[in-house]
Amino acid sequence: MIAAVTLFFAYLLGALPMSVGVSVLSGGVDPRTAGSRNPGATNVARLNGWRAGGIALALDITKGLAPTLIALSVGGPTLAAFAGILTVVGHCFPVYLAFRGGKGVATAAGVFLALAPTVMLLAAAIWGVVFAIGRRSSLAALIAAAALPILCWALGTGITWVALAITAVVIARHRPNIERLLAGREQKLL
Repeated sequence: MIAAVTLFFAYLLGALPMSVGVSVLSGGVDPRTAGSRNPGATNVARLNGWRAGGIALALDITKGLAPTLIALSVGGPTLAAFAGILTVVGHCFPVYLAFRGGKGVATAAGVFLALAPTVMLLAAAIWGVVFAIGRRSSLAALIAAAALPILCWALGTGITWVALAITAVVIARHRPNIERLLAGREQKLL
């Protein structure tokens, strides 16, 4: 029973539209109505400035971290792994926004901060290098996400399957970005 409640809570917390809340509370533009129309931290930063984007990013990371840590404490690593996956699924397909959510990158970072901090830090470094070179958040996110299962496997974390599941969701949610990248039309963030 506790496992089912924990997993349900993980999805519901992941589904909270933090970026929309930050935008509305700061008097900014709702990210669902402008820019890429994606309710994520990158679009919030584009539309409402770096401060709002940074707050949205921190909240999205926290909503990945918190339910994963809670699941880890009440049920151990397997429950935490499933809670982490459901948190990312909740972010990407939130019940509160008719299942139209963000891309899952920041929430996944929070999940891996709880499950495998070294993997998360290495993936964040990869994201940073790719972003510094190309200034495209989506490309950096895709490459960092693709690196997650490789890093988990190489470091022997035992959660490569979690990384594969989350990477699949993140890449699927980036399909429009992939199309724009291939066509040379993806916007730079800076």
